Amino acid sequence: MHELVKYINNNLKNDIIDLLISRYGEKEIVEQTCQQISELRQGSDQEFSQLLLIYSENRELQNLILRSYSEFGSALQRFDKWPPKNRALLEGWDDKSKAILWHLHQRRHADIEELCEAVGATHYEVLSRLKEIMIPESIKIFGKPIVRFEQSKMDLLSGEKVCFSWWITDEIIVDIPIDMPVSNRTPELFDEGDRVRIVAVLPNAPLRGSIDVSARYKNGILEVVIKK
Repeated sequence: MHELVKYINNNLKNDIIDLLISRYGEKEIVEQTCQQISELRQGSDQEFSQLLLIYSENRELQNLILRSYSEFGSALQRFDKWPPKNRALLEGWDDKSKAILWHLHQRRHADIEELCEAVGATHYEVLSRLKEIMIPESIKIFGKPIVRFEQSKMDLLSGEKVCFSWWITDEIIVDIPIDMPVSNRTPELFDEGDRVRIVAVLPNAPLRGSIDVSARYKNGILEVVIKK
């Protein structure tokens, strides 16, 4: 269980605690773990693994972790579809580096404070992994960094201007060759709880700056229409 905790970011950690509180109540959790809820939210991996061990038989907890790890596994499995030299990218990475990649895969971008909080590391630890492990190794294999620092960049999915943040390189993580025809590129769909995110790589597509989007859902089929 302790091995799993290394990959649990703070958002998932809080979701787990909230789930257990709703099922067992704060008093029982404090008695079982001998820790306050605030301490569990901010504690070490070892302390949090104790909480998971105590409630490891809870099916809802198992499903919550499984869903989150399925997303991470799906991202990492894309590396397994590539030639052996590309799969080697993660072989030398430590757990914190993989956790940084997972968080950026989920969020697409994050500032240094968010990354530190998400993976439970200091500024130095996060920056050293980004600059000394993740960027050099990805450049060696892909010819481009898997993450980039941007002082200011527009998030095309939310329309939000994001400042001083690290961004994941979309064309690498979604495993879509740059020279593949647009018609052959498969959009990615992510269930994010209160919303569904669709990511599609559409270089040179004649879309306006202000996109008019309509969508409908029927019989399990989601249809999204974007006017050019």
